[in-house]
Amino acid sequence: MIRTVLGVAVLALGTTALVAQTDPIAARKALMKANGDQNRIATEMLEGKRPFNLDEAKKVFVVFIEAGEKAPALFPDNSKTGGDTAATVRRSTACPPRTTAAPRMPGRVPPRTVSALTT
Repeated sequence: MIRTVLGVAVLALGTTALVAQTDPIAARKALMKANGDQNRIATEMLEGKRPFNLDEAKKVFVVFIEAGEKAPALFPDNSKTGGDTAATVRRSTACPPRTTAAPRMPGRVPPRTVSALTT
């Protein structure tokens, strides 16, 4: 089973490398999609929605490690424009930055150290 998992990981690595040489934007999207798929599997196992499978868990980490190794090469200078690569800064208006100190709650006792609580 481990051989199968590693075989699939190597195949995915080869496919991503081939795509990366021709279109780094598409390769980044494929890499992010693979990470998202593996993240979903791991999350389902952690939440108990999927039974734990050691081979699948190992595959998740193999894919994450490979993504970390491949990602820096997928951001060459010539790929900063084109596709949907426009970088935007998100500014939330729901919670504006705090300009004053937080108000103190009346009657609130200041926190004590652990040693003060045990003596």
